[in-house]
Amino acid sequence: MVNNIIGQKKSAFSIREVMDNNKILLVNLSKGKLGEAAAKLLGMVFVMKFQAAAMSRADIPEDQRKDFCLFVDEFQNFATDSF
Repeated sequence: MVNNIIGQKKSAFSIREVMDNNKILLVNLSKGKLGEAAAKLLGMVFVMKFQAAAMSRADIPEDQRKDFCLFVDEFQNFATDSF
């Protein structure tokens, strides 16, 4: 399953679009379904993708940027030095 997700050449959706258009994205990373290692890996990938999308918003003037919140359940599983 992880290979099917990470191995795609083009994403089916844009995290930047989610952020810019006030959309809600729910990601089920259940350890029971994916396994602990796969859930942690995919969670960290999503966090990195959100960080990259947030940084790419520098092309929008700050006063025109819409705020975006990222809620992460079980944060300790996906924490990095930059997050």
